[in-house]
Amino acid sequence: MNKKVLLITGLILLAAASRLLPHPDNFSPLGGIALFAGAYFSRKWMSVLIPILAMVLSDALMGFPGAAYPDQLFTVYATFGIIALMGRLLQHNKSIFMIGSASIASSIVFFVITNFMVWASGFYATPFYPTTFEGLVDCYVKAIPFFNATLAGDLFYSGILFGGFYLISINVPQLVKE
Repeated sequence: MNKKVLLITGLILLAAASRLLPHPDNFSPLGGIALFAGAYFSRKWMSVLIPILAMVLSDALMGFPGAAYPDQLFTVYATFGIIALMGRLLQHNKSIFMIGSASIASSIVFFVITNFMVWASGFYATPFYPTTFEGLVDCYVKAIPFFNATLAGDLFYSGILFGGFYLISINVPQLVKE
């Protein structure tokens, strides 16, 4: 394995480990990790698999907090896979504007997909919300405070990961050569 892949993987694991530190609900490195992996791993399978494995590992260390709702846990993992694929769009343009835009877009994608799944779970589980249009709207409205923290976490960790990698590439360029 080359130095660049090891560096990217190390940064991802370090960011994933930060989930073990006290933090506000939904302020997480996962969106930033997925975007970063998609942007920097040249192999598509690595850009999806490594952030999901980092998430599984950190979830295991936290006792799988979403295990009571396996369908939702799967949805969260799948959504981060989608975000990693979105990150691949950054491979040739890692400007601050593009990274910020992708971070915002990933927060929106996560919000829309996961909250839709919370609402839809009423079809086969004890419903949190009625499976009506009004129930769907209520689900999204009640999730807005969580969106704010997700957006802040995605922007913060994207900045740390992309910025950190950029600083390393300037100061220790031999670590980022393939």
